[in-house]
Order: sequence, then structure tokens, then C-alpha cells
Amino acid sequence: MSEKITVTIKLNGDSAIEVQGVKGEDCRALTATLEAALGTPTSDTATSELYEQVQDINQNQSQD
Repeated sequence: MSEKITVTIKLNGDSAIEVQGVKGEDCRALTATLEAALGTPTSDTATSELYEQVQDINQNQSQD
């Protein structure tokens, strides 16, 4: 799944930010600037992706 950020702003000014395709706490870093611009969130709902392990694809493998 590709990374996707969806921002919804309702007529009454309430806003929601949804992140898909980002594992672990990285989603919070991605949305920090948006949250600062939109104001303090009234709620924060974590998806299952928050609890998934981030894999380091830059791991060095030794070759014999």
C-alpha cells in the first residue's frame, strides 16, 4: 500500500487527519505540521498500523 494522508475539514471547523500506509510512530511525525496548522486535535484514534513494526530496509547483510 502506498502512503496516503487525507485531511477532512467540516463546515463547523472540525478537522480530521487520516494516515494510511505508514507503520509505527512515523505517522505522528508526518502529521505534526498539519496538526499545528489546524489546531489541537479533539481526538486521536490509532489504527492497527501504529502498532506494526517498522522494517529497516537498509540492513547490511554480510556476504562470505
